Amino acid sequence: AGYDTINSVHHFSIPGSFSENATGQFSNFRLSSNVHVPGRWAFRTDHGSRGCTFNNLPVQLGDSFWSDRTCAQKCTCTSAGLQCRNQPCSFSQICQQTSFQFSCQTVQRRTCTISGDPHYYTFDDTVFHFQGTCTYVLSEQCNSGLPYYRVEGKNEHRGSTQVSWTRLVKVHVYNDTIELVKGRRGQAKVNGNFASTPFSLSNGTVQVYESGFSVVVSTDFGLVVSYDTNHYVQISLPYTYQNTTCGLCGNFNNQPQDDFRTRQGQLVSSDVVF
Repeated sequence: AGYDTINSVHHFSIPGSFSENATGQFSNFRLSSNVHVPGRWAFRTDHGSRGCTFNNLPVQLGDSFWSDRTCAQKCTCTSAGLQCRNQPCSFSQICQQTSFQFSCQTVQRRTCTISGDPHYYTFDDTVFHFQGTCTYVLSEQCNSGLPYYRVEGKNEHRGSTQVSWTRLVKVHVYNDTIELVKGRRGQAKVNGNFASTPFSLSNGTVQVYESGFSVVVSTDFGLVVSYDTNHYVQISLPYTYQNTTCGLCGNFNNQPQDDFRTRQGQLVSSDVVF
């Protein structure tokens, strides 16, 4: 409940109840050293009698938290008790543990964009244009102990053999394969079968939902993949994946000049060779 900011040996605590006497085994302070001396004591008052409990631990009235590592359900301590509702982290946040609870923390991230016929904008802001019509690895976690993922894009000709467009985005994560398909807004294919959004996989660690005109795949480790089911793809990663990625979106090391580096470590001069 309080401690001397100059000498923390002198303290007192009030465990369990406000009726506890502060001069027993839970205290060690000198009355003469703290009278009329500003700035010497710091206090914390918890409204324990008006709070809640979660997993047998106290939660202060008005405090909010997420109940588990998926951050799918947000709980708030109210005067009527603990109230919980479905509210996952947003695309710009990641689920992290804080003390005994979990919270959605905003994280710095970079985004790779594929659009049009198609134009590629890597994590490190290299821009190139590539008209192939095969299936390509857009981004993959390479050589790291971080959670594994792979995002593939399949292109097709539309009206002209001179240009190509993204027709399919495939996300491999947590032993599941999620396909975002051209023209199938509000749906995603999971391990070969279409399902209507929103839904979750792997005990809530993967969320699939609509956001605006796009279908989105979001994971608990911060990967966010969106496709407007026409031509526009975005892959977003937190900075924890810096210098651990490979694929057409680059290696995410803040150095655009080396984005055309092959898996064998060779730096090549063009997107075609890459």
